[in-house]
Amino acid sequence: MSATLDAMTTSPPAPMRILRPQLTFLTPAFLGNADQNGQWRTPPIKAQLRQWWRVAYAARKGFRVSVADKRHEEGLLFGNAWLDNEFCKSLVRIRLDRWGEGQLKKSQWPKDSAVTHPEVRNPVGSALYLGYGPLIYERASGGTALKANAAIQAGEAATLCIAVPNEHASILERALWLMDRYGTLGGRSRN
Repeated sequence: MSATLDAMTTSPPAPMRILRPQLTFLTPAFLGNADQNGQWRTPPIKAQLRQWWRVAYAARKGFRVSVADKRHEEGLLFGNAWLDNEFCKSLVRIRLDRWGEGQLKKSQWPKDSAVTHPEVRNPVGSALYLGYGPLIYERASGGTALKANAAIQAGEAATLCIAVPNEHASILERALWLMDRYGTLGGRSRN
């Protein structure tokens, strides 16, 4: 029995720093779950954190970056399945204080004004034009409506809990700062 326990024993985890940023949406957000309903979820948040980590990493290196070195460090921090003999789980752990469905329902989508565009024959709702995909044209009302049952409403907020090894905390804090200033999240956020 002790041989089995010894084989299962691992070195203690590195000391972790816990970051608790507040995430608030300024506009409706489309973070779709499996049913394409808006729901608070961690995967898109972690993907954005990873994206801004790359920018912070490049800045830290004076923008003289070896892509191979960056991919190696990124893979060890965020997890990977591609590094030879070094595949691993992510060292960054993210939790939300809630995973609730968005509160903005189909019936609550605001009426938008029609705009003309040279590539579209008839005037189209401005929100529909920008939100193509999560938003649809609803024939019954003659206006724009949510495609699925819910979106995260502007003003909704949640607290993230991010656990990260101490030696990576400063660069992730910088990535969070960049997310706060420049980040967009959810479907159609780059339109």
